Amino acid sequence: MLVGHFNLDLLNVVGLGSYYLNFTVLNVLIFLKFTSLTTFAKVNEELVNDTKKNSLDGEDKATAKLLIQLMEEKKLYTDPNITVDKLAEAANLTPKMLSQTIKYTFHSNFYEFVNRYRISESKRLLSEQGSADKSISEIYHLVGFNSKSVFNTCFKRAEGVTPSQYRDKFAITSEA
Repeated sequence: MLVGHFNLDLLNVVGLGSYYLNFTVLNVLIFLKFTSLTTFAKVNEELVNDTKKNSLDGEDKATAKLLIQLMEEKKLYTDPNITVDKLAEAANLTPKMLSQTIKYTFHSNFYEFVNRYRISESKRLLSEQGSADKSISEIYHLVGFNSKSVFNTCFKRAEGVTPSQYRDKFAITSEA
């Protein structure tokens, strides 16, 4: 009954027109929103890090000494299953405090910290007299690595040569 009084072509044009108008306005608003994001100021990360570091200073030195002692005397790095939680428990610290101390005192993360000791010990074992009697596999197991590929990657990153090349270099210099 009412259908005869409306022009359906006109309704289609009005409907499509309002759709395109909404689509255009929405795109303009989105564009303006993204262009206004450039107005945010950058965070000065140095100031943030300095603030965190200053909050650790009091306990930092004693905790760092304790960590060095645990790593050098008890050789906790030789445990292939060492974790942040295990080291924190041995040091009687929370894992968060341990991680912060390693980050701000030793400028590394937990794995870099542990692997530094492992690489140092492996260098000692590779360069000592009679080291040819020990295989590379035996050495990487002794210092706490589970995988030869991880050992080789860490060693080469730290020393610039593979463990075998390092051993050969010391064999040549000790013969000369």
